[in-house]
Amino acid sequence: MAKELKCLYDDGEYLAGKSTIIITSNNNGSNKSPFQLSFKYLTAILNSKLISFWYRNNFRFSSLAGGYLTISKDRVERIPIPPITDQNQPLVSKIESLVDQILAITKQKDYDPDSSAEETQKVKELESQIDELVYQLYGLKPDEIAIIESEIKSNNQNNNENNKKKRNKKGEQEDYEA
Repeated sequence: MAKELKCLYDDGEYLAGKSTIIITSNNNGSNKSPFQLSFKYLTAILNSKLISFWYRNNFRFSSLAGGYLTISKDRVERIPIPPITDQNQPLVSKIESLVDQILAITKQKDYDPDSSAEETQKVKELESQIDELVYQLYGLKPDEIAIIESEIKSNNQNNNENNKKKRNKKGEQEDYEA
């Protein structure tokens, strides 16, 4: 269960669990699809604030208790992903370059996404840059971006408050058990 889409680019190093949706290429080399996407581009789009906002708003009536999303293959397939064209190729290339930078950082053995280390802050900055490029890719206006950013910020604050309550409640239970 998750409160947002969490997508991982894999070059063969990970093993997926049973509740994982795996996106693969169905291009076997013999026939080119007119809708070819780079997996790094797709990963960036699916992890963007825009798509989290879109997914949450399009499937909000089937969310689970606590704001958790029901994520399924048919829903993921309905996400509007812009095809790569000659016109948007420069944006796509920038997005892929930022993904490469994130992968270079996160593949380091000592990388900890939960720390406040310099590397973690750099990843957050790169993700913000991707979000800006995704907004451009979809042609969003500043007022539309403001709505998305506001809702995402509100959701994050609510999640942080709920997590604090859970930790406090767990601490009370541990004190009681001791």
